[in-house]
Amino acid sequence: MSLINTNYSKQFNDLLNDNSKINSLLEGCHFRNSTFDIWFKQRSFIANAIGQGGTILDIGCANGFLLLCLKEWTKENLIPYGIDSDLEHIKDCKVLFPEYKNNFLHLPLNEIYSTGQLIPFGLCHWPLIKHIEIFSNYCFPTNFDYIYWNVWDNWVFDTVDSITPVGWLKQTRLSPNGRLILGFYCKEKSENMKKIDKLQRLGLKFENVFENPYGQSPVVAYLRN
Repeated sequence: MSLINTNYSKQFNDLLNDNSKINSLLEGCHFRNSTFDIWFKQRSFIANAIGQGGTILDIGCANGFLLLCLKEWTKENLIPYGIDSDLEHIKDCKVLFPEYKNNFLHLPLNEIYSTGQLIPFGLCHWPLIKHIEIFSNYCFPTNFDYIYWNVWDNWVFDTVDSITPVGWLKQTRLSPNGRLILGFYCKEKSENMKKIDKLQRLGLKFENVFENPYGQSPVVAYLRN
């Protein structure tokens, strides 16, 4: 495991010293009644999947706090982009990243369902991602150096068809040598590893898998374009 940077910027340290703000940001990431230390132990290892700077798209970005932390934990020049179906989350992202406020896109459900054929996968983001030409209206790039997708706590892997969105993102939305990073958030690490094994048996070839060094359950794995 590479060393996670904790030599934070002054701006980030100031944020960490504001308990009220940190609590609000953690709640916006569904870490209620939690602390930054717990968040660090649950999420900082994701930074190991990022090799260098570039554009990063977080699918289901919530309030953008994970993206901000990844910029600090890696100390790489990451240019953040995010999409989320919750308008309040996107507003929070724009506050957190005022210099990148145009890099966060609200995807209302009615817009998702009106963009084209609804693909029968259990994720609300997938239909609009497939019709990603809509991004051009918001000055989004069509390819990214990194895509992070943390939906894997509620996805059932039964058939080759169930991994179609993964293959589509890898083949069409990653830059050359880009990484599609998948986050697995089941409560038990063994369940996360079973899902990764099932995905590999269905044909996905992960270049690397990172387990949480603090003994927590989340696992991430990435595919390279």
